[in-house]
Amino acid sequence: MKEFLQNIFVGFIGGLLVYLYQLYKEKKKEHRVLNDRINNSRILPKNIIYKISPGMTMRKIDFFLGVADYSFKINEKDLYGSEEDIIIHDYIFDNCRLRVFEIEKSVSGFLIEPLESGFDLIKPDSNSENQKIYEFAIDDSFSKPQQIITERSARESWFGTIYYFGQLGNYQYFCYYGTLNWEIEPESVTIDQLMGELITSFGISTRPENFRHFSF
Repeated sequence: MKEFLQNIFVGFIGGLLVYLYQLYKEKKKEHRVLNDRINNSRILPKNIIYKISPGMTMRKIDFFLGVADYSFKINEKDLYGSEEDIIIHDYIFDNCRLRVFEIEKSVSGFLIEPLESGFDLIKPDSNSENQKIYEFAIDDSFSKPQQIITERSARESWFGTIYYFGQLGNYQYFCYYGTLNWEIEPESVTIDQLMGELITSFGISTRPENFRHFSF
């Protein structure tokens, strides 16, 4: 009986190892296909938010996306009192611009600025089934932002509404960007004034400070 149970256990472990190896091979193949598609066509998949995430190593991002078009370092001490050095990597694709934030060789967040409609975004507390950039607008599910950020200059005027979804288990902040009407004062903007505005860009991060570095 003991030998029989040992054989079952050994068989189970063997089968599990084979299964895990197959999963690893399939994931590796998926990553390679994604890498080839991105670098050969310079087109970013519209479901890219499900392919990269905060916490990933920059080594994996480099494998997916290749070398960034631009990279530069920011010390946020003067801006936010943070001692951390942020490295910003900008990737320019034919259908999208992507900004990746790096802290200690890992992704701390990213921003997507599509040049066409159809890119996926995530709004966990919304009932809308049409959660795509340029197709999804500020509605009642946006009523309680943690923070609204704005920027206005001679060439641009934008807003970002920031939300924290710690209940998802990843403790991440989400930011939804849109064009700020020039008739609205940036310093006193309210969420009611933004109702109906289209979401034109989207970001996910472990730290909300990243979202202020939006302008490409």
